[in-house]
Amino acid sequence: MRQPVRFSQAVENMAGAGAGVVVEIGPRPLLATYLRDTFSAAGIPPRW
Repeated sequence: MRQPVRFSQAVENMAGAGAGVVVEIGPRPLLATYLRDTFSAAGIPPRW
């Protein structure tokens, strides 16, 4: 890994820009828990 992934920071920036819906495409919901926690911490209720 050359650079750390700042997932929470990226999700917070998305939320701050008005993104309230994230679509995860894949065989299993790998990021759903992290997205829910990060949106909730930012005071934005997640929508599923």
